[in-house]
Amino acid sequence: MNMKKKKKIDARLKAIEAWHLKWGEFECPTCGRAASYRNIRREQWLYCESCWITWYLGENVFSSWRYETEADWRANARFLNKFRVISF
Repeated sequence: MNMKKKKKIDARLKAIEAWHLKWGEFECPTCGRAASYRNIRREQWLYCESCWITWYLGENVFSSWRYETEADWRANARFLNKFRVISF
């Protein structure tokens, strides 16, 4: 895939995902603020920087993981390690 097409796809995916996050589909279960997410391979993890918690959302919920590298996933894992994992 050429870089121009990849950037266009990335921008489209980010816009769709931002819409979902903006409208509160993914809220922090503690404070109710909009949650952000990071990919680790196919897995999506939501997190709240206010409450310092993270939780597993699922696999392939967002397709953006397909455009990330092993280095991205390692960086995301290091980032999420700062948060307390909760489960439902």
